Amino acid sequence: AYQMLHRVARVKRGQRILIHGAGGAVGTAMLQLGKLLDLEMYGTASKPKHELIKRLGATPIDYKGEDFVERIHSLTGDGVDAVFDPIGGDNFKRSLRALRRGGKLVAYGFYNAVLGKGGSIPLDFIRLKLWNILPNGRSTTFYSIGALRQKQPGWFSEDLAKLFDLLAQGKIKPVIAGRMPLAEARRAHELIERGEVQGKIVLTVKEI
Repeated sequence: AYQMLHRVARVKRGQRILIHGAGGAVGTAMLQLGKLLDLEMYGTASKPKHELIKRLGATPIDYKGEDFVERIHSLTGDGVDAVFDPIGGDNFKRSLRALRRGGKLVAYGFYNAVLGKGGSIPLDFIRLKLWNILPNGRSTTFYSIGALRQKQPGWFSEDLAKLFDLLAQGKIKPVIAGRMPLAEARRAHELIERGEVQGKIVLTVKEI
């Protein structure tokens, strides 16, 4: 979340962002970090997660009952400066339409393709590259933690140091949905895949 905001999108104080899956692990982290920048934030999520999103300083959008593109334009007029989209497939096209001129779409995760709900990772990746060629005043990029770590290994120590400093100061506090033993890792993944988790699940390991 920190690297997508600061290293990839390079969001500036006071700008507008849209976060898909705002009630999940990455989404809640991004909301906390975005609040430190006084960002105007919007987040798509299921209704049970809306109160959490409001508490973290964002305007929730019901992705099941609302058209997020129409909602964003009705709330902002001309769109947002950055969209963070882990969904993929047709959602990328709609996220692009939610951007204002000069805005950036940051894609990561490819949730739909991974779970067989539509989209194709190779085709989605090609689309992102092609959209950068079009003269529409908007840009796209794909965030991969592994690829970035190979390209910029020094960033990781810097960013972790910054995050631990924010944690020590009490400026960020990870949202913990629950704690489960490591033996229940499969169940934890199933809950995450069904979108039932608000924040993060901690897997606990007994010391020997």
